[in-house]
Amino acid sequence: MVAGVALDLIHFPQDAGRVAGAILDSHVQTNLVLTWGPAPAVIALASLLILASYNITRARHDAITLALRAKEGGATSIPG
Repeated sequence: MVAGVALDLIHFPQDAGRVAGAILDSHVQTNLVLTWGPAPAVIALASLLILASYNITRARHDAITLALRAKEGGATSIPG
């Protein structure tokens, strides 16, 4: 779905796949390269920056698990 929306946004010709040897306009080629090259890289880097701020350790995870189990009335020890 994302690929289809991206192709629509850059005005990629819908009949390009049906025509052998189709030649794309230079602005469509440029937009296609930018859409499938740097754009995903920027999104990936932004994701890394966001996830890097999610500071969780095994000890913090275990503490959260114990707190949730205590709320539910479950076991209070972690199997391990």
